[in-house]
Amino acid sequence: MSDSYSIKINRQEGIVEITGEDKEWVSTKLTELKDVYTTFIPQVSRQESNPEITPIKPKVKAATKKSGVSTSSRPQKNSELDSKLSIDIKQKLASYVKERQGSFDGSLPSQAAIIAKFLQEELNWSGVDPNDMYTIYSTMGWKSPGNIRSQLNNAFSRNNYFASITNGKYVLSLKGENYASHDSLNAPEAI
Repeated sequence: MSDSYSIKINRQEGIVEITGEDKEWVSTKLTELKDVYTTFIPQVSRQESNPEITPIKPKVKAATKKSGVSTSSRPQKNSELDSKLSIDIKQKLASYVKERQGSFDGSLPSQAAIIAKFLQEELNWSGVDPNDMYTIYSTMGWKSPGNIRSQLNNAFSRNNYFASITNGKYVLSLKGENYASHDSLNAPEAI
């Protein structure tokens, strides 16, 4: 089985086609090429008597090869992060989460933003990936989400808590930082 990856761009028709066996790679490339497929390219009308310019709506197609094997692998502990989680850091994280318990218990995207902000503040951790999140959940003894990648994708695309995905790491947006630092404080606990 060969690893086959391709990117095809037709700016005139506004089409971006990304193909590959690794869903994370495809997702990353789709995010990186966002400006390409969200920018409208004007097309000159074929009627010479009417030189109007009409925008073409882009069509986005992201495809992955089906290899019969799941491309989403189970997250593993990040040994670098794990080594930085001293008893003192774990106690600080537990306190940080306790101050935001209502928000933390309220949704998985909230958990992602709160954990990412804590790591950013305390460990100067620039972003989080599924392995980082799994490391935190397992080290702290917290129940891990069934699909950490979906948790991060939802926090990124639905809640806008993350601004970008850089080298596989979800980087907090200003909205995510504000939410984790301020808006999540003293929220009513989830029932």
